Amino acid sequence: MNTNSTMAKVQATKMNSREILASKLKNIVATNKQSVEQIDENSWRFKGIEVDSKVNDYIVKLVAKTGKSGKTFKKRELYRVVDGAEQKVELGEYKKEYLYKIVHGLTNTKAPRVHLSREHKADLYVMRDYIKQHKDQFTLDGNTLTGKVPQGDFKLVVGNLKPMKNGHKRVFGSKLYINGELYHEGGEVVFLMSCYNAKKRGKKAKAEA
Repeated sequence: MNTNSTMAKVQATKMNSREILASKLKNIVATNKQSVEQIDENSWRFKGIEVDSKVNDYIVKLVAKTGKSGKTFKKRELYRVVDGAEQKVELGEYKKEYLYKIVHGLTNTKAPRVHLSREHKADLYVMRDYIKQHKDQFTLDGNTLTGKVPQGDFKLVVGNLKPMKNGHKRVFGSKLYINGELYHEGGEVVFLMSCYNAKKRGKKAKAEA
């Protein structure tokens, strides 16, 4: 067994302190973004990050710069806070791989998609049946349906109809709110509007003998 070659491979794949730092910041944004303090519109503070047995706060900034052509842009920069003073950290080859993704995660305000759960599915069917029986208690204003259901205040906003490549059309951007909070989104909630718009079927009169 060649232990020298094995050790060489381990050393080659071992992350240095700069990559360890960048990796930790990236993972925090991905898994615990709420722990990052937003200082202002263009700067964020990561608290208590340990690298090489040293614990410091780190600040990520978007700094406005002017290029040679006169066009302005925002440069991504990273600072270590030591005794209240900011020290610039150069990530070098790891800047594009990590810092770009860190900033993208910090500036991305898109809310995560709410997935349909079995509990939601059962409640959606309850809402559907309630709407069918109590249409007079709901108000339709454009693409927004409001009213009350057993679960609370109901607000359904139906998204936009877009043509697909296969010739079909689908509705995107639909959201259902219960008591003012996003409860569910996606195509699954559109059928609630459909059942409201559906005409009530009456019983056919029996033909006289």
